[in-house]
Amino acid sequence: MKLRADRTRHDWTRRNWIRLSTKRDDRGAALPIVLVIVMVLSVVVISVATYVAADLRYSRVTADRAARLASADAVMNYAVDQLKLRNAACLLGGSGGVPLPGLAANLNGATATVSCQRVGGGVEDIQAWAAVVTGDGGLTGSDYLLSTQSGNAVDKLLGGPVYMARATANAFSLGPNVKIKDGPLYNYDPTCTTPITTSNLPSQMVFEPNLIYGPICTTVPWTTLFADPVVPDLTASPLGDPAFPNQSLAVPPWFPSGTCRVFSPGVYTAMPAVGSASAYFKSGNYYFLNVDFQVGSAMTAGYADNRGIAPNEIANPDCDAAQAADIQPPDNAGATFYFGGSSHITVTPAGSLEINLRKQGTNYVSLQTLCNPLLASSSSWCSETGGPTGVRSTLTGAGTDAVVYTQPGNKKQFVTHGLLYAPTSRLEFGNATNSAEQKILGGLVVARLVLQSSASATNFAIQVATSPINVTVLLTATATKNGGTTTIRAVIDYRPYSQDIKQRLAISSWRVT
Repeated sequence: MKLRADRTRHDWTRRNWIRLSTKRDDRGAALPIVLVIVMVLSVVVISVATYVAADLRYSRVTADRAARLASADAVMNYAVDQLKLRNAACLLGGSGGVPLPGLAANLNGATATVSCQRVGGGVEDIQAWAAVVTGDGGLTGSDYLLSTQSGNAVDKLLGGPVYMARATANAFSLGPNVKIKDGPLYNYDPTCTTPITTSNLPSQMVFEPNLIYGPICTTVPWTTLFADPVVPDLTASPLGDPAFPNQSLAVPPWFPSGTCRVFSPGVYTAMPAVGSASAYFKSGNYYFLNVDFQVGSAMTAGYADNRGIAPNEIANPDCDAAQAADIQPPDNAGATFYFGGSSHITVTPAGSLEINLRKQGTNYVSLQTLCNPLLASSSSWCSETGGPTGVRSTLTGAGTDAVVYTQPGNKKQFVTHGLLYAPTSRLEFGNATNSAEQKILGGLVVARLVLQSSASATNFAIQVATSPINVTVLLTATATKNGGTTTIRAVIDYRPYSQDIKQRLAISSWRVT
């Protein structure tokens, strides 16, 4: 019995040991499985989280890129519109990517800027201005730079962008309105810390259209903005015409064409012997040294070429045949008067002078005073005693003689088709009747501008060149957000003075990076 009881107990103990052993083995087998499952799930969760995070980052990058592209596109379209409105800093001076005026953009959370750079074209920047008033030539900060005086209330038209060395209250002495049409007024200020608005200007200074144009501050002085037009070697030009060698050189020679006296390019140290006759100055370069050029009859200078230039503004029928006989290729047509020393023009009663434009380098010039001593580019040829291109002009903005002065009264007429460049002198149009034409059709650069003319709005104008101005500009729009940058570059063929706004530009290329 005891033996059987021991066996029974032994069997029970063995069965339970086996059972317990089996349970321990199951638990040990489940742990690795659980660990594997946990690891697999962890990998899946991490992968999903990484994907979601990457997707979120990509979405953010995509959203930032879309915001930058939209911002860059917006400011680029703004720049294109500014070009169409002729309000382009790149055209008006500077070649290093000048920021366009009036834009301080933060669009879609991106900082956006646009700049404009001139990369090609047929004329220099200076040709795109209606008037540049430098304030130099002995003028002080208390002297006026722009004056209008007369009893006639007709607006004085400046057709295009205008640059003034200062636009403070004492820079103006205005009676009749001065209307700046199709361009802004650039006011030079070394810091531009004080914004300039129309409220800072005299009430007689008006803009057309006034919702588009107005005053703009610039920190760039005119001496940096412009360079002297190219001057040819004037002393290489002979005096007179070889067909009439026996005329005394003491009196500038001429030859007859009917009742018209015809003069040839060359160096003149005395007033051409026009007398009371009509006169024609053949196409070419004229250098006048210390000449008081008195205009008392009808005078025309240079052949009007075929580049779309209108016929003569001032009739001179006695010399029509002489002008027709002087037909020239476009680049040789027209005349340029160069003034050295004290040379200046005075238009007296019944006098008229019209100077057709002539190409000098990349500018079209009608009249230029020699050697602006303020520009370093002039120093190589500028001297008081003379040089390969002549003697420095002694005219000043504060001096007695203006580079051009039309006396008060009837029939004083003066027209230039090209640039009038006299940066240290004064131009003064005196009072005249509505029948008199007083026009600067190729823009001017003077120290002081006095407009006393009472001419009609039709017969008085100072404006940009009427010759075609075709330039190529590079617009660069840049938008930055969260460390990323998107840039749009567009190359534009620009024809700013086309009358049809739709014809003023064509986009040659448009690239996004």
